[in-house]
Amino acid sequence: MKIYVDGHLHGTNGQAKSGYIEYEVQKNDGTIMEHEKLNVFKNNLTSNEIELVSVLKGLMLASMQCQNTKEIVVYSDSQWTVNMVAGDWECQEDRLILLVQYLKSEYKELMDYGIRIKWIPRKQNPVT
Repeated sequence: MKIYVDGHLHGTNGQAKSGYIEYEVQKNDGTIMEHEKLNVFKNNLTSNEIELVSVLKGLMLASMQCQNTKEIVVYSDSQWTVNMVAGDWECQEDRLILLVQYLKSEYKELMDYGIRIKWIPRKQNPVT
């Protein structure tokens, strides 16, 4: 199973009052099982924050499916987010440290069920 995620901001200069996350769940043969956009409203939302929220949604979807499939990959075109969640990089943004720590913890648990997170180039992400 493949889960593609992306975060989008409404506004300019990297901060906005709203945004949305978009995700698509596909079978390994490419058949689309689910596709949705969800609005997120928060003052001074950053692009890193909305990308983390999109991965959180992807991991939540993966955890609900892990009993039904052998391998689930969550794909994001945000290298920053993938490296944060995978534990390869350390978060330096105070307002995001707790969210990153939570995502790292959840991801480590989900890895036992065959769930992985991977970076893909933006043009290969169907939800950009």
